[in-house]
Amino acid sequence: MIGWIFVILLCGLFGYNLYRTGHVQRLIAIRQRRPSARPTGAIAPTLRARDLRTQRSWAVRIRDEVQSRGNMGVVIFFLIILIAFFLSLNLLGFWGSQPTETVRARVILSPFTSSAGQPAQEGFAAATTMAQAWQARANDLQFAVLKTPIADAQSAWNLADRPKYDLVIWGTIVAGGDANSASIEPQLLWTPRQPLPHDRSLGLRERLSLPLVYRLADQPFNAQAVLGEILVVIDLYQMGEYDQAIQAINSLLDRYAVDGPLRPDLLLGIRGSIAALQEQWSLAEGDFRRALETADKPEYWNNLGVVLLEQGRFSEATQAFNTAQERLKGTNSDLTALHLNRGLLALRGVDPAVAVGELALAVKLNPNGISNKLALVEAQLQANQLAQAIETINNLNGYANADPLVQLMTARVQVAQLVNNGDQPLWELEIVPPLPRETLTIVRQRLDSAVVTLETISIEQRQIAARDDAAGLPESGRVHEAHSRQAFELLNQVRYWQAVAMTEEGISASLEQKGRLRSMWDGMFGDDSPLELAQNVIDPLAKAQDQNYPILIQAGRVHRILGAPKTAMDYYTKASELNANRPEGWYGLAITRFNTEGPSPERNQAVRDYLQKTIAAAPNFTPGYILAARLEVSDKQWAAALPYLQWIVANRPDNLGARITLGTAQRELGALADAEVTLLPLANANNSQALVELGKVYAQAGQDQSAEDIFLRALNVDSSNASAAYEIGRLRQNRGDYAGAEKAYQVATEINTSYVEAHLALGQLYARYLDQPDNAVAAYQRAIDAGGEDPRNFEDMGREFLEIGRYSEAADALEQSVRLNPNVPESRHYLAQAYLEQGRFEAAREQERAAIARDADGVYIEAQLGIAESFRRERRFDEAITAYNEILDNDSTIIPAYIGLGRTAADRGEWQVAIGYYNQALAREPNSTNAHFWLGQALVEQGFYERALDEFNLVLATDPNNAEALFGAGRAYCNMAINSYAYDPAQAAEYDAEARRLLDRALNYRPNDARALFERGKLNERQNQMAAAISDYGRAAQLDAQNSEALYLQGKLYLSQNNLQAAEEALDQSVRRNQNDPTALYWLGRTYRAQNRTNDAIKSFERALSLNGNFHEARYYQGLTAEEANQIDLAREAYHLISQQASPDDRWRLQAEERLRDLGQ
Repeated sequence: MIGWIFVILLCGLFGYNLYRTGHVQRLIAIRQRRPSARPTGAIAPTLRARDLRTQRSWAVRIRDEVQSRGNMGVVIFFLIILIAFFLSLNLLGFWGSQPTETVRARVILSPFTSSAGQPAQEGFAAATTMAQAWQARANDLQFAVLKTPIADAQSAWNLADRPKYDLVIWGTIVAGGDANSASIEPQLLWTPRQPLPHDRSLGLRERLSLPLVYRLADQPFNAQAVLGEILVVIDLYQMGEYDQAIQAINSLLDRYAVDGPLRPDLLLGIRGSIAALQEQWSLAEGDFRRALETADKPEYWNNLGVVLLEQGRFSEATQAFNTAQERLKGTNSDLTALHLNRGLLALRGVDPAVAVGELALAVKLNPNGISNKLALVEAQLQANQLAQAIETINNLNGYANADPLVQLMTARVQVAQLVNNGDQPLWELEIVPPLPRETLTIVRQRLDSAVVTLETISIEQRQIAARDDAAGLPESGRVHEAHSRQAFELLNQVRYWQAVAMTEEGISASLEQKGRLRSMWDGMFGDDSPLELAQNVIDPLAKAQDQNYPILIQAGRVHRILGAPKTAMDYYTKASELNANRPEGWYGLAITRFNTEGPSPERNQAVRDYLQKTIAAAPNFTPGYILAARLEVSDKQWAAALPYLQWIVANRPDNLGARITLGTAQRELGALADAEVTLLPLANANNSQALVELGKVYAQAGQDQSAEDIFLRALNVDSSNASAAYEIGRLRQNRGDYAGAEKAYQVATEINTSYVEAHLALGQLYARYLDQPDNAVAAYQRAIDAGGEDPRNFEDMGREFLEIGRYSEAADALEQSVRLNPNVPESRHYLAQAYLEQGRFEAAREQERAAIARDADGVYIEAQLGIAESFRRERRFDEAITAYNEILDNDSTIIPAYIGLGRTAADRGEWQVAIGYYNQALAREPNSTNAHFWLGQALVEQGFYERALDEFNLVLATDPNNAEALFGAGRAYCNMAINSYAYDPAQAAEYDAEARRLLDRALNYRPNDARALFERGKLNERQNQMAAAISDYGRAAQLDAQNSEALYLQGKLYLSQNNLQAAEEALDQSVRRNQNDPTALYWLGRTYRAQNRTNDAIKSFERALSLNGNFHEARYYQGLTAEEANQIDLAREAYHLISQQASPDDRWRLQAEERLRDLGQ
């Protein structure tokens, strides 16, 4: 490794030398000395320098580049070559290599002591014997035996070499005992050197905990036998080999823990942790409760609390965590996980400060933990401790900035920092000015990165789950499926915040001034705007998580800002129905109607009703007060507006607009002194708006000159203050200075061409006082134009017409498609498939009938058999039987017709009927090898393997090289082996060996026997010869176009190897050959799902379920995939059906009910 680092450093030096001064000149000089061939013709001068380099040989290029660097470059170049050469020899093993450090478990054994704690000779011997025996059985594990015995856990912890090992074992031995007898009472200390498997879970990271020390038995037992297996279990768990771990745990518990000496809490704790990884909370709860019956330890109480919390049983979870805390008292120890979980539970309460305290303790105990710091940031935000949250997240970014959850939380903190509100930053977004786009872009890009990471994790874990399930590793498959689901759920959280950031980025972008050319270009070729991107993100989320209140609120906000009020109202209504005790939904309904509907008593009252519910739900919801004040001010309901404005001024003293409007309300209500007190501080600070309102106070008090002086001052402070000019016009008009009023109004309209009131006042001045009707009409027209050109009104109206127009076109297109062009992509696909399936068999039958028609005798038995066979293969069994019987009615000696009837009965699962037909054939032709063969095949299917061998041997007696009989006998032995492995593995191995011999002989005589290849493929798969199995299945399927099962099994093998493309091709071909195979359809769906092709996966699962409605596993994965495809109703329906159909203890039912709880039902 050091050598390669040195090579890299030399390469860096070599690269630096490449660009040093004088390099280009030397390179040109060299090329001038050795000119290379140049292309000629018109295009030669357009070649780039890169093209010139590619026209010289690589050797010449290296020579030129090296020489261009001078002597230093040549020396460094050859040093690199020399060192790389020797290092390569070293890597190839020419000089040996150091063994890499194993990651399997390392174990220290202490010599066992007497019951009095004294060294015992038999204890030394037992420890040594056990280490040797375990090492022989588990080569990957490492064992070391101490020379001096230890007596307790503290001594084990204090061992100098302990950090290098996972486990320390000590204990007592009875006098005269040995390793392989019931003589030892061992204890165990377990401190893994690497994170346990639950640390790989985004959902449970740092939340679960297992005890450090275990007393493994209440009485002496055979430690060499039992403890060795326990060590293997721990190693398997640490390595994530869950299926073997579960099998070993179950075996140990069955053999030693039921009325035996073994204390089961360690094994139950591990099994419970695996169940928790799989999100099988009820199973995990059972194991942790059983563990507590044996060992009342705080770690098990903590873990029980976790699984209860995940099931929504908060009160019981609280009791469990409290009990864990009680068990820790007086132990001089603490649990990081317990404080983390208590903090997470406290976050669900009313006082986030309590959570901050607990989580701060968790961080203190584990300063580098990620989950506890993320939870602490969440608590600090909810407690509005923004500065502390910023400090914590900055610390996390110092060492975990690539973690997607850290990226998410960092983005959230940045948004909170932008609005200066940690507790409810999204409330602030309704009322703050547009945020800086540059910062929002950084926030969004950080969330984009988290999305990519979580998408990758979710898909990869889904693929691993499919691979493990296909490979017969269901426990591992469930773990990875749960990890995939956790990543997917976290991905939805990130997408939600991504939509938030995009929305605010879009609001800021909408204020940017663009040139006309730029606008045209963006309209034709530009990317979607941030708001449109936000819609693309939030709409699928809202559809998928229609019970998620914040997502529904954000969807409503996006559509409201985009100008789709109907859709926004739908989202807000659904949110309000979901939770009437939160303010955002009611506020969304209020502001959508306020912004999109013209003023009317009906609208105003509806908005008032919504706002009353808003403020009742959250008396501190500032946007509600602001909108209520806007409504009442716009409706001139000054008394109603007054309390809202007073609340805003009291709670948001920095809101100068509210303070100015409060002065206006006080003036309108005649409280001129109060208005002056409210406005004067701002006016003295030269706030031009406050100056205008203060001028109105003086004007209303009859102090016109003071008022005009104030208005002029406002214009001097802000020359763009059109209101000041307008008020000057009013004052002058009132005192008869019409020319002065005209000038003032004109200034106001020049400052603000959309100032409707100024245009109207000017029109009125022309019409009423200056007798200039034409000018009056022109002024009124400008007022109308000013009102009509309101950007918001135009946007809303334009979007409404656009939405209606698109809806109509879409409806027309769909009606046209239904009436005149039914071949839309989906319909065309299904229709083409149906015609293809029907046409293939009918075409075959038509050809057979044509052959019969051209036969000289008009009989042509082979063609009649072909028609019957086509019906059989199409599974039209009644018509097949009719066709075969018609043949026998004409000639009862046609043996193939009896065999065909037998095969039809076999296809229907009527094996006794099939055997009867085969016997009828043999009664008419005892030496019919075909009849003997199919009779043997039927007997194999019925499990009469020895009778089947008799039939095959009858054929082989007369024809030893009969490939059919050899195949049949080989198949019989295969089935005998399968049935023997459970109770007599040695006999089963002999059967398999005989089966392989017979199948190889059959293929030797008939290399293209598809059935023999297929059977040998299954034998190879059973013996874990996967490449050979895949090859045999492939050849079998190629030779027999009707064999769908070979492709199905080949596809499963490819899937188990994570070769998704090959798996899809094989399973798709299998389904095409037999569209009535629910199992193949299910695994094709799993393959699509592993490729993230959710729609295709759902269709495949649906087809499987249409064939087998009790296929619970397929229905469960249909539900999972429907969730991921945002088809939540379909997912719920699937889980409900499993819950109704499956038995109460069915694993798929338990998991389906877990998903229903997560979905809110």
